[in-house]
Amino acid sequence: MLFDDGGVDFDTDPPTKASSPDPRIDAYNGDGSIVTYGWTLKNVARWSGEDAPNAEDCAGLLQTHAVYEADYDKGSRFCVRSRGLERIVFVEFLEPIDTAWEIQVTVWNTRA
Repeated sequence: MLFDDGGVDFDTDPPTKASSPDPRIDAYNGDGSIVTYGWTLKNVARWSGEDAPNAEDCAGLLQTHAVYEADYDKGSRFCVRSRGLERIVFVEFLEPIDTAWEIQVTVWNTRA
């Protein structure tokens, strides 16, 4: 999916794009950073492992290293917690496309 100046709702199946200030947005593009909606919500953590994580890996990382905003570039990978259903999400930034980024998203229904 594309990550652009709007946001993403990870609580829908499949995840959908949403426009600010939609309260369903879980993460949005902060001009080169992934930002979790609401400045007080720390729901994103950079994944630095060599292999992709599973839901438990991401849940553990979010409990210990979550922030509300993190810079990204090609190859950046993050664990994210959705706001509504508290789903665990793995996001990988693949390629820039015009003013957006192509991202690959894995969503687990497991709650954090």
